[in-house]
Amino acid sequence: MRCGLPCISFDCPNGPKEIIKNGYNGILVENKNLEKLSSAIEELITDDKKKVGMGQYALNSMDFYSQDSIMQKWNNLFKRIAQQ
Repeated sequence: MRCGLPCISFDCPNGPKEIIKNGYNGILVENKNLEKLSSAIEELITDDKKKVGMGQYALNSMDFYSQDSIMQKWNNLFKRIAQQ
Protein backbone atom coordinates (compact mmCIF):
# COMPACT_ATOMS: atom_id res chain seq x y z
CA MET A 1 0.00 0.00 0.00
CA ARG A 2 2.91 2.32 0.73
CA CYS A 3 3.93 1.79 -2.92
CA GLY A 4 0.50 2.86 -4.22
CA LEU A 5 -0.86 -0.63 -4.80
CA PRO A 6 -4.18 -1.90 -3.49
CA CYS A 7 -4.03 -5.03 -1.35
CA ILE A 8 -6.10 -8.14 -1.73
CA SER A 9 -6.58 -10.33 1.31
CA PHE A 10 -8.79 -12.92 2.86
CA ASP A 11 -11.18 -11.37 5.35
CA CYS A 12 -9.76 -13.46 8.17
CA PRO A 13 -10.74 -12.83 11.80
CA ASN A 14 -7.81 -10.62 12.81
CA GLY A 15 -5.92 -7.99 10.92
CA PRO A 16 -6.73 -7.21 7.31
CA LYS A 17 -10.06 -5.46 7.82
CA GLU A 18 -8.34 -3.08 10.22
CA ILE A 19 -6.19 -1.78 7.35
CA ILE A 20 -8.02 -2.64 4.12
CA LYS A 21 -11.33 -0.91 3.43
CA ASN A 22 -13.01 -3.18 0.92
CA GLY A 23 -13.46 -1.54 -2.47
CA TYR A 24 -11.65 1.62 -1.34
CA ASN A 25 -7.95 0.86 -0.84
CA GLY A 26 -8.04 -2.87 -1.50
CA ILE A 27 -10.24 -5.91 -1.69
CA LEU A 28 -11.26 -8.28 1.09
CA VAL A 29 -12.59 -11.65 0.02
CA GLU A 30 -14.37 -14.32 1.99
CA ASN A 31 -11.91 -16.13 4.22
CA LYS A 32 -10.33 -19.19 2.57
CA ASN A 33 -12.34 -18.76 -0.65
CA LEU A 34 -9.66 -19.26 -3.30
CA GLU A 35 -12.08 -18.73 -6.18
CA LYS A 36 -13.03 -15.25 -4.92
CA LEU A 37 -9.37 -14.46 -4.25
CA SER A 38 -8.51 -15.44 -7.81
CA SER A 39 -11.37 -13.30 -9.18
CA ALA A 40 -10.23 -10.28 -7.14
CA ILE A 41 -6.67 -10.63 -8.41
CA GLU A 42 -7.90 -10.91 -11.99
CA GLU A 43 -10.17 -7.88 -11.49
CA LEU A 44 -7.27 -5.63 -10.51
CA ILE A 45 -4.99 -7.01 -13.20
CA THR A 46 -7.52 -6.25 -15.93
CA ASP A 47 -9.09 -3.02 -14.65
CA ASP A 48 -6.35 -0.41 -14.73
CA LYS A 49 -8.67 2.43 -13.74
CA LYS A 50 -9.79 0.60 -10.61
CA LYS A 51 -6.24 -0.51 -9.78
CA VAL A 52 -4.85 3.02 -10.07
CA GLY A 53 -7.74 4.60 -8.16
CA MET A 54 -7.63 2.09 -5.34
CA GLY A 55 -3.85 2.32 -5.35
CA GLN A 56 -4.01 6.07 -4.74
CA TYR A 57 -6.40 5.54 -1.85
CA ALA A 58 -4.09 2.81 -0.54
CA LEU A 59 -1.14 5.20 -0.57
CA ASN A 60 -3.17 7.90 1.17
CA SER A 61 -4.38 5.37 3.76
CA MET A 62 -0.82 4.72 4.84
CA ASP A 63 -0.50 8.25 6.24
CA PHE A 64 -2.46 6.94 9.24
CA TYR A 65 0.42 4.52 9.93
CA SER A 66 3.30 6.94 9.39
CA GLN A 67 5.91 7.29 12.12
CA ASP A 68 4.78 10.85 12.87
CA SER A 69 1.15 9.79 13.16
CA ILE A 70 1.90 6.85 15.45
CA MET A 71 4.23 8.94 17.64
CA GLN A 72 1.52 11.58 18.01
CA LYS A 73 -0.95 8.90 19.14
CA TRP A 74 1.53 7.61 21.73
CA ASN A 75 2.25 11.15 22.98
CA ASN A 76 -1.47 11.84 23.33
CA LEU A 77 -1.95 8.60 25.25
CA PHE A 78 0.86 9.39 27.67
CA LYS A 79 -0.47 12.92 28.22
CA ARG A 80 -3.93 11.56 29.04
CA ILE A 81 -2.43 9.02 31.46
CA ALA A 82 -0.31 11.68 33.14
CA GLN A 83 -3.38 13.89 33.68
CA GLN A 84 -5.26 11.18 35.59
